[in-house]
Amino acid sequence: MSTFLTAFKTDLTSNPLLEFTTEVNDQTGELKNSIYKADYKSLVIYIYPSGRVEIRGSIHKQFAGGSNHSDFTIENLKTAIQEIEKDLSISASDINIHNIEIGVNLNVSFRPGLLLDNLIVYKNSPFNSMRVIGRGHGKDIYKSHYAIKIYSKGLQYGLPENVVRFEKKIFKMQALKAGQILLSDLLSPSFIDYCKAQLMDCIESIIISEPIDLKHISKKQLKVYEDCINPLNWMRYDTQQRHHKRLQFASIIKKYGTLQLKEIMKALISDKLEKLTESNPKTYKVSSGIENRTYKVSSL
Repeated sequence: MSTFLTAFKTDLTSNPLLEFTTEVNDQTGELKNSIYKADYKSLVIYIYPSGRVEIRGSIHKQFAGGSNHSDFTIENLKTAIQEIEKDLSISASDINIHNIEIGVNLNVSFRPGLLLDNLIVYKNSPFNSMRVIGRGHGKDIYKSHYAIKIYSKGLQYGLPENVVRFEKKIFKMQALKAGQILLSDLLSPSFIDYCKAQLMDCIESIIISEPIDLKHISKKQLKVYEDCINPLNWMRYDTQQRHHKRLQFASIIKKYGTLQLKEIMKALISDKLEKLTESNPKTYKVSSGIENRTYKVSSL
């Protein structure tokens, strides 16, 4: 165990804000696994026998007092990170990020179920019904390194408004193609822009159906529409066919769609991302050198 880890472990176990516990065998009194854990706001800290320390949970919930249906701005994130640094006596540049959620909460004028019921595919992958904690309705897609989740945040939290959560959850950091990511990197303007592009890439790659004006559409166009709203067809198309069908479908929806759900979602996501990330870049403190990296928006 490194000198740094030893010192950090000692700082944590003697921290008056934390109360560490471990599992004990009721009969023998022996430690079960020698893993110690403590609650810190909405986060949980684990100390393993090797000295490795993990902090699990949502920084958004840590900042907002346990919920994450509110907006979480870059300035909020900065404040939350500063609280972690102060309370745990550690620098954000010493904390590795192993998974991250890039997402927005959107107030929509339509019933969230209208969107969810019209999600066809992400690229060539059909959506699944999502398991939502508590009440909820959602769809998701799991890939090897990340997941796309779209669900009714308002229903989950019993809110009076229609709130849709749109997120990309990355559980293997290779999906970002950016190497090691530190907690301090989350405040990097270039990394923020990269994450925004990731989310916009996600909505662009989704096929969303909607009612169409049947009075003026041709039989040929109707056949294309019907083909494209069948998820099984997208699984059969090769790359070139998918590209061609996407263009055809987008043209049909633009001309005959009665709701324009995808365009509305794109506009809402783009607008919310800009509002959440409004700040003065000079106020960001970045010490990891991530500013020198070049990012390529890509989904594995």
